[in-house]
Amino acid sequence: MYITLEADYAVRITDALTREYLTGARKLGAAELSGITTVPQSFCVKILRTLVAGGVARSFKGAGGGYALAKNPRELTLLDVMELVQGDYKFSRCLGGSFDCSAHCAGLPCAYQNVFAEISDQVRQTLSGKNFADLCLGINCEL
Repeated sequence: MYITLEADYAVRITDALTREYLTGARKLGAAELSGITTVPQSFCVKILRTLVAGGVARSFKGAGGGYALAKNPRELTLLDVMELVQGDYKFSRCLGGSFDCSAHCAGLPCAYQNVFAEISDQVRQTLSGKNFADLCLGINCEL
């Protein structure tokens, strides 16, 4: 089981923006970010739009334009970025509002659903406890 490709790419892009924030807040263009992160440029632009709309990054237009981190990386967690691009983390689709497992479990929460909810909570708690500043300062986090 893997996180979505979009979430993986969003983490890579946010990591690159965090490194720039921590070393002087230089703006990076989409092409440069694509090269640093190995995210295809068209996908990089799409994710950057999402990060800008979600308040994680900000964009600057013109000759000196580019993208920069909009938040202090100490206040930006892995969960923030991952859920921004892929929605609320749920270990199983049975935890989503549109999935109806009542046909399988007579309308009662089943043992699997309870376990999957517990796993989801644990993963969300772990991801929310990891901020980008600590990750980038504490380890060589080239993804």
